[in-house]
Formats: sequence, structure tokens, C-alpha cells
Amino acid sequence: MKRAGFIFLILLLAGLACNGTGGTTVGSSQRCETTVASTICDGSVKSIKGAPYLEFETPGTAPMSVVVTMQLAVEEGSVRVYVKTPAGEEAGALASPGNPAVFTALADSSDIVVVYLEAQDEKASGIQYHIEIRPKP
Repeated sequence: MKRAGFIFLILLLAGLACNGTGGTTVGSSQRCETTVASTICDGSVKSIKGAPYLEFETPGTAPMSVVVTMQLAVEEGSVRVYVKTPAGEEAGALASPGNPAVFTALADSSDIVVVYLEAQDEKASGIQYHIEIRPKP
């Protein structure tokens, strides 16, 4: 019985890690270029449910905080997109069809920048994004 409970716990934790903060992504693709001075990525996600997140490598010489510039468009539904600032606050914007989210913010970083997506109607589709990550000046 203990073994079955342990296996269930491992599967539960693995599922949470894949689904972000309570969401899932379907059909994602991404192309990134990382140099010492920046990380630039373009990508798309066929659909999201709930509130998943995306992870991006930081530039080679990035300090603990980086400047993130993000553009995100959505074809159906609306998506709140944000990063966590060094002060623990959320900085971002809301995207809806015909009204892309565009923002620049200081974000927490170590080796990875986490960008949170939150479907406002529980589901959104046709997501395209462009992100630039640079060391804080």
C-alpha cells in the first residue's frame, strides 16, 4: 500500500510540473537565439487551458534581474501574460483577439525567466509570441 501511495505522489508531482501553475499547453513550438547580450525567442502555442507557464534561458551574462520585453497575440479567448518582478509583484498585460499584449518589465532571473500565461475564459487558442530578454542596464 505504501508503494502505491508513493507512486501516486510521484505521478501527481510530475503532472503538476508539466502543467505549470494549474494549466496545460497544446501544440507549442519555439525558436530562440541566446547570446551573451540577449535571448530572443519567437513561438506559438495552439491552445492553453488554465494557467500554464513558459520558461526561457537568460543571456550568458545576465544578473539576478533582467529586462523582459514581450509581445503576445491570441486568436480566440483572452490571455493575461506576466512575469514576476524582483519585488514579487506581477508585471504584464492582457491580450485579446485584435489587441495584443505588449509590455516591458524587470523580471526575476537566475538561469531561467518564467513567463506566466493565464487564460481568462479557462481556454485560449492561436497564441503567438515574441520575447526579448536582456541584462538589466
